[in-house]
Amino acid sequence: MEGDHSSASLMLREYKHIIDYLSTRRKSSSKPEFNSLLDKMIEKTKVYQDEAMNCDAVLLSTMLNPAYRLSVFQVWFNLHHTYARDLLQDKFNEQKAEQTANFALRASSPPVTSQPPPSNHTRDTDAVNLFPDATNTPADDELNAYLGGKHKIPLANADQCLKWWKQVLSAASQLQPTFARRIAEA
Repeated sequence: MEGDHSSASLMLREYKHIIDYLSTRRKSSSKPEFNSLLDKMIEKTKVYQDEAMNCDAVLLSTMLNPAYRLSVFQVWFNLHHTYARDLLQDKFNEQKAEQTANFALRASSPPVTSQPPPSNHTRDTDAVNLFPDATNTPADDELNAYLGGKHKIPLANADQCLKWWKQVLSAASQLQPTFARRIAEA
């Protein structure tokens, strides 16, 4: 997961893909020594996945990736959904309170000059729709609009999230992008 993009937001999906792939190989193999090796690989990958799940920065970057948002936790990591939702709500409230207290606008971060070329490999998870109920109706607030998947991107383009945020920030009005601007400036 190298390159000129935010890899932390892709980490959980990569671990899920690796575990699923190894599990599929395990089921199709009839060689005991190979199965033992695959079991150890799956076990070790789950340790890394659990470590990532206990890292708030990884959870937040995953939720701030417009391909995943909070839906990735509903679909693939349901045991962590409530914690992830509460974490995102707490961070949103913190940022909103800080912005309300601070009227001065900060200078924007320098523009991203390049994005990596699109990946040429696909995964079984690329076809999953994490936002089946997404609508274009206005939400109560900015966080609900974001989490509802109003402006979703395909999972296959998840590594292009920085480009998506740049477009959203440049297209948004001065009043709307409270949370998005604070995250971009951080």
